[in-house]
Amino acid sequence: GYGNLYFLTLTNRSPKFTTRGHDGARIPFELKLKLVADIGLVGFPNAGKSMLLNALTNRRAEVAAYAFTTLNPQVGTVRVLRGGDFDGSGGEVFRFTIADKPRLAAQASENVGLGHAFLRSIERACTLTYIVDLSGDRPWDTLNMRSGLRE
Repeated sequence: GYGNLYFLTLTNRSPKFTTRGHDGARIPFELKLKLVADIGLVGFPNAGKSMLLNALTNRRAEVAAYAFTTLNPQVGTVRVLRGGDFDGSGGEVFRFTIADKPRLAAQASENVGLGHAFLRSIERACTLTYIVDLSGDRPWDTLNMRSGLRE
């Protein structure tokens, strides 16, 4: 039907009537959120992903001495202020979001561990940053294991 704007004239600036319209069509649809964060932190358990997220943002993700602390993605916002500071009273220049992703699983494509849920969560970040724990004796072994994940 016609609404108030249709009946608007130079003399009648606020029309108070309409005409009856027809029933609209109903169309069911499903939306999927694709982008959650600008940067996604991925890596093996206890690599320091949650600790890095806590250090850069005001987010307080759980950090513990046991593996698999992060079960759901944790998202924090980094505010970069004038002069390059992260905190203080300077004006905000820009901001970006960081997501701590749940554990990296070698057979995620076969739905092992968090499997497909993990793969869906990592595709929701523009950039993936691989976090390596350098406190071990041979941290490069994790990188060699990561190259096996692509095969």
